[in-house]
Amino acid sequence: MTRCTRNWATRLCAAALIAAGPVWATPPQVVTVEDALFARNADTLFLLRTITDNHRLHMVRQTDTLLIHRSLAGGDDRGFRGVARVIDFGPDGAPRVETLPLQDPANPYDLFAAADA
Repeated sequence: MTRCTRNWATRLCAAALIAAGPVWATPPQVVTVEDALFARNADTLFLLRTITDNHRLHMVRQTDTLLIHRSLAGGDDRGFRGVARVIDFGPDGAPRVETLPLQDPANPYDLFAAADA
């Protein structure tokens, strides 16, 4: 009886390890957000926000860049504009890097001049 129990337990353990193997190979989704001061005028801070996302893949990284308008008085965000969206598919990607189109992308330097920053 002991021999039969060990054999059953060994098979169950092996089946569990085989079934769980692919789950260990998938990385977690990692999203990072970083703000950098870009400009300032009398009442507004302009921040460049970079958001990166690995899409739960080892070699892929999407980077979104936004221009944030933040009130100096209240600290609240007044709005944002998209600047760029780029996906790096890694060394095996074809193409390696792709710039995705944005609807009405902002040029931070044009807004910098227009806002008298």
